[in-house]
Amino acid sequence: VVAGRDDSFVITGDIDAMWLRDSTFQVLPYVRYFLKQGKRTELSDAVCGLVRRQARSVLIDRYANAFNLDARGSGGPHQ
Repeated sequence: VVAGRDDSFVITGDIDAMWLRDSTFQVLPYVRYFLKQGKRTELSDAVCGLVRRQARSVLIDRYANAFNLDARGSGGPHQ
């Protein structure tokens, strides 16, 4: 889910949550493609948006492993 140029949310399992470790490893193979291009693309925006989302999530709860798209999920913003 891309929620804007500066925000990406990667659902990584059977629940609608983003696990930090899994979301990182799901996009890692694509990093070399946008680094090779050397310019801003939709792919680079999506990966950078994921990094920004992860940073904001860790600031909410540094001990959580997974986060919901918003605070309306079961358990609030984190799992």
